[in-house]
Amino acid sequence: FGTEQRIRTMSYELFYWGGFPGRGEFVRLALEYAGVTYTENNDPKEIISHFSGVGSLETGPPPFAPPFLRIPEGCILAQTANILAFLGGSTGLDGGEGEEIEAAQVNQMVLTVLDLNDNAHDTHHPVSSADYYEDQKPESLKKTKEFKSKRLPKYFDYFERVISNNPKKSGLLIGSKVTNADLCLFHLIEGLNFAFPATMKNLTQDGKYNSVLALHDKIAKEEKIAEYMASGRRKAFSNGVFRYYKELDEVV
Repeated sequence: FGTEQRIRTMSYELFYWGGFPGRGEFVRLALEYAGVTYTENNDPKEIISHFSGVGSLETGPPPFAPPFLRIPEGCILAQTANILAFLGGSTGLDGGEGEEIEAAQVNQMVLTVLDLNDNAHDTHHPVSSADYYEDQKPESLKKTKEFKSKRLPKYFDYFERVISNNPKKSGLLIGSKVTNADLCLFHLIEGLNFAFPATMKNLTQDGKYNSVLALHDKIAKEEKIAEYMASGRRKAFSNGVFRYYKELDEVV
């Protein structure tokens, strides 16, 4: 088997917490879009046993936290962007086609999307991830005001500019084919629409971010993504990175 054929026919195992999409969704979307065979392990005891271990010659260093991916060779890879870069090289989702610069540009965009993902998480946990939202609600309201007035439009301005100035005029972030960057931006918008429905409506109603919204809609219509979204494999948003709190969506 060639590398590309092998990655589609041999099973991968994704480890992530059950019950919500979380950062694991960025990896799921890549696996689903590329048609890669995989299983998912949501067993907390097994997940903890991996990142509390010491690793081995076969598996490599232990992951710090999920998501992490066991590849057919037995090695375990962690860190969302790192997993996507690894998969991208064999599936074409890095956009590279042998071009290291384009692959690096795709990774650059993935990391930028993940930055905004972290910003969204911090709206409901600005002080400590170990504390309940209710214990840091005043700080959450303050953080969300800044997120909605400054961070969100700043990032959307950037994404819109990148898509509009793509030399390929493909409506995508980088190049002419769907990459990990596009899939990640798709999920980010899905999460923002769930957590901040009124905010997103106000942000996008004047047509300023039509290219960003068109990219989201394009990915949603991709055959494998549409099938995945309609399947039971797609986890509903709930208590993960993206959480809906009416008071946060309405705060100005």
